[in-house]
Amino acid sequence: MGGGGFALFFLGIRTASPSSAAIVSQLGLPITTLLSVAILGEKVYWKRGLGITLTFVGGVLVMWDPAGGFPISGGLALILGSAAAGSLAAVIMKQMEGVQPLRFQAWIGLASVLPLTLLTASLEANQIPRAMEAGWAFLAALLFSALIVSLVAHTIYYGLIGKYPANLIAPLTIMNPLMTVALGLLITGDHFDLRMGIGTGIALCGVLIITLRRNHVMPLAALVWDRQR
Repeated sequence: MGGGGFALFFLGIRTASPSSAAIVSQLGLPITTLLSVAILGEKVYWKRGLGITLTFVGGVLVMWDPAGGFPISGGLALILGSAAAGSLAAVIMKQMEGVQPLRFQAWIGLASVLPLTLLTASLEANQIPRAMEAGWAFLAALLFSALIVSLVAHTIYYGLIGKYPANLIAPLTIMNPLMTVALGLLITGDHFDLRMGIGTGIALCGVLIITLRRNHVMPLAALVWDRQR
């Protein structure tokens, strides 16, 4: 979830726009569902199957790069890999008992240090000078990602999953890609044409269908929390 998912995401976001990355990241939900079938034995009926299909169709439309030499954007392919890594980690997480949110976040960070340190040492150079050159923007992004996103937001999210029904919490995550698309258009001037608009609409419809159907993957976390109380 850390070293794999985050590393692939940051590599992908170098060439992918924030808005398109936000939509492709939603493919993690149908991937999680398919992995739950393979690993946890969950059954998928036709409505959730339709949601999975729509999400993948919309995601492929967003990823398609008709102007490039390769039909799929390389950056978005890395984003898809990040989503798949996070999905696998999420399914494994659902089978764990007795791991509280802050402790889980701490272990993710600790487990990510060694592989990411080895990767940056072998593939990159001048890390400290480049970070210093980036200035306050780099520091602000780093602190926001570490403190607000990882420490605060993820911890609250894990707690909400345990406290409320999963089918009540999951649809709220739709706000994430919608806000990212809006901010991408306003701040970074993302390219957003009709193809991407149609793909976004189809993908988010699929996500809604999946999350509104009762399933056994996310409620497993709730069972873990009930036993801890």
